[in-house]
Amino acid sequence: MEELCSVPELKAEGKVMNHCVAGYAHRCKQGHSAIFSLRRYETHADGQTDLKSYATLEVRVLSRKIVQIQAYHNRPVNGVVMSMIRQWATAHQLM
Repeated sequence: MEELCSVPELKAEGKVMNHCVAGYAHRCKQGHSAIFSLRRYETHADGQTDLKSYATLEVRVLSRKIVQIQAYHNRPVNGVVMSMIRQWATAHQLM
C-alpha cells in the first residue's frame, strides 16, 4: 500500500486505473483525505517486472475511515484484494 502524496502521483494513478482520483488533490492538500494505492510487483514471462495497481482508496483523515475503494475503471475490487485491504486497515486502525 502506497500513499499518493502529490498531484503527479494522483494523475498517474488516475491514468493507470482509468478513474478521476486526481480530482481529490484539493482534499489531500487541505488534509481532509489521504489517497492510497494497493500495488504489487509482477514479473512477466519475459522476465520484465513492473508495478501493477489493484485498488485506489480514499481515507478520511480525521475519522480514519475508508470512504472509497475503486478498482480499474471504478469497478469493485475482488475478494482477494478486499482481504488485503482489510488486513492493512486493521493494522492501521482504520474503519
